[in-house]
Amino acid sequence: MSVTTVSHAFSGRGSVAAATRRRVFEVAERLGYRPDVLVRAAQGERLPIVSLVVRGLPGLREAGDGLDYFIRFSGAAAMTSLETGYALMLVADPSGPHASGSTLATDAFLVTEPVEDDPLITLLEGSGIPYLTVGRVPGGAARAPYVDIETPRLTRLGLDHLVERGARRVAIVVGTARNEWNLQTIRTYTQWARERGQEVIVEARRAYGGERSGLTAGKALMARADPPDAIYALQGPHAVGVLRHLRERRIRVPERVQVVAGVECAPVRDAHIPITTIDLEPEVLAERAIAALLAHLRGTPMPVHRPGVGVLVQRDSSRSLDDDVSA
Repeated sequence: MSVTTVSHAFSGRGSVAAATRRRVFEVAERLGYRPDVLVRAAQGERLPIVSLVVRGLPGLREAGDGLDYFIRFSGAAAMTSLETGYALMLVADPSGPHASGSTLATDAFLVTEPVEDDPLITLLEGSGIPYLTVGRVPGGAARAPYVDIETPRLTRLGLDHLVERGARRVAIVVGTARNEWNLQTIRTYTQWARERGQEVIVEARRAYGGERSGLTAGKALMARADPPDAIYALQGPHAVGVLRHLRERRIRVPERVQVVAGVECAPVRDAHIPITTIDLEPEVLAERAIAALLAHLRGTPMPVHRPGVGVLVQRDSSRSLDDDVSA
């Protein structure tokens, strides 16, 4: 057989009869041959690998966030990729100072937490490498493929939960990164507060400052002349820090102040008062992201998903409906 036929049999490209492909594999198995993926990459052939870029991974570890969301997301993405004949590889951002350019040889990129004027998206667009983001690229082109994380719906879910349980003055604590999660949360909360005729009360803190950042946000909020009676903290460690400040001030939770976190993670579950959260359901997001990315790669229609990813998990930091809201 020609070199081209054998190459197409292994790469899946070109037109090779099924019987010929089986014969190539049988001979290769007998000879112990495996194609050299590095040579194939050097020759410009993409590898059947999806590169996953997780923003802020080192910072999450420093903050003690437990990495719950990203472990759940990457695990589900890896399993879904394997089921479709692809491998998933966690890589450093190739637009960063310490990344290897060899990651650009992979078939496609899956990017979490894209930010405004994202240098990685610019690089991928310029290189013609297929990609998909989890969450829309803020200010990005409408054609950029993404999986919706439903931030407006989930923000209102958390805020309405607090009001249903007696809150009258709700504040939020968000991160400072210019990603969709933070920006959409602020926009949705601002609109929600104005609809209710409530003052907009926002404290922004560095996401990876962890519990300390939440503690300072809690101090600022409770030092106000008219402090809130409920706090929606987007980051789990921020919510834990807020809760810690309330305990230090001997402010009863949830009787005087309720707390909700915008993401499910170990610190909120293990807090001295377990914190009500929004579970973003990263496994579902991962499965949808891989399915959409592979459709994008193959030029097939993007799958249509029903809205409704993400659920509220009630714990002790917000009142039950039968609690006395005047307590």
